Amino acid sequence: MKLKLMAITVALGVLTQCKKSEVEDNQETNQNSTTNSTFLAPTNQGTYWVYEYQYKDENDSITNWGIDTVSIVGDTMINNQTFQVLEGTRYGNPTTTYQRTSNGFALNGNGDTLFSCLNPGEVFREIQNEVLTQYLSCEEGMYSYEVPFGTFESYKVKNRAVTDQELYWAPEKITYSYYVDGIGMTYSEAFFASSPITIVQQLIDFQE
Repeated sequence: MKLKLMAITVALGVLTQCKKSEVEDNQETNQNSTTNSTFLAPTNQGTYWVYEYQYKDENDSITNWGIDTVSIVGDTMINNQTFQVLEGTRYGNPTTTYQRTSNGFALNGNGDTLFSCLNPGEVFREIQNEVLTQYLSCEEGMYSYEVPFGTFESYKVKNRAVTDQELYWAPEKITYSYYVDGIGMTYSEAFFASSPITIVQQLIDFQE
């Protein structure tokens, strides 16, 4: 079966051979039991993000893969609302995306919710295809999480994928992403439908 990248990474503000500790020792600390989301991603033209992305295999061995850079190049109107236009690369592939943020949530150009912590613990987006169903939700509380660019008080988004097919990770796989007010996504995980490999993406530079 051909490898297919089935998991989404909710990219906001875009949106190495390493030891296991270089990724997994970025341990989070839950700071409180409540979430009062006022999340906003940057909107200024010229803002850019630089991410490193890595392979993590079933033994948690980390291998460098590459660098992605994404920047805000302007804005556009979609359904009478202003969206930022972002151009760059995603896992080395050229991308153009559109996003709009308001207090506590973000949308893409199709009107899909990319991020929301307005109702922690509740699913804010469900994604279905022929292989799996994904449920995105925001965890309760704020988390201190470290990436190469720094340590930030972060919102934690859970991506729970379920399937009834004979996939490597069946019947369920859970990955996480972290978001910071005023920056966007700082960490994400994605995975393949037919492989144990996880792709880890971490923020290494940001300028607004």
